[in-house]
Amino acid sequence: MLPHYEQLAAPPALGSSPLLLEETEAPFSTGMWATIPRSSLPVIASINFDFKPLRSFLFPGISSSIRTHDGFGDAHAASANAVLAAVRTGLSRYKTNKVALTGWHSLGGAIAIIATAHLSVQIPGVQLRTITYIYGSPRVGNQAFVNFVNARSVMNRINHKDDLIPILPGRSLNFDHTEGEIHVVNSNAWVSYPGQDNTNKQCTIGYVGNIF
Repeated sequence: MLPHYEQLAAPPALGSSPLLLEETEAPFSTGMWATIPRSSLPVIASINFDFKPLRSFLFPGISSSIRTHDGFGDAHAASANAVLAAVRTGLSRYKTNKVALTGWHSLGGAIAIIATAHLSVQIPGVQLRTITYIYGSPRVGNQAFVNFVNARSVMNRINHKDDLIPILPGRSLNFDHTEGEIHVVNSNAWVSYPGQDNTNKQCTIGYVGNIF
């Protein structure tokens, strides 16, 4: 079943308020939302850890060195045109150039990160903020992809305690994380450190044991 997109409600105020695009595995009561009827683990487990360039029909003119996990790229491509059309409609309707993308439960986070790159290419001048959270996003692409996305959006990755999803796929396979991790540790404190894949012991990469 393909994701379903629907404009449910206007932003709280017109003009300067950002349009909210939800990439989720469950419906939200406001904004635009997308249902993603699967999690990351089957995608990661059933497909080789192959990189593929961003699809040229979605990312015209982008270097083939910018690559994502093949399963995540396929999942994004299945809904990319519907998301783009919905965002363009919302931006026009509410006279804004700000878009907040939120993704949760792993695959929703992965798709939201790739959608960030897609919207930045397809809608020049758009201001993006991307947030992935409980349970956090896996690593999505290579270093070139991460650098590309970080340059185009304010990024926050909220990871929950000992969640394994954010340490997959492994760095040894040349996957990298976007910047902006906020880690909710076992004491329920929220720990924020700059950079990509920060190795501080309070960040996920130093907090969660390696499963390999």
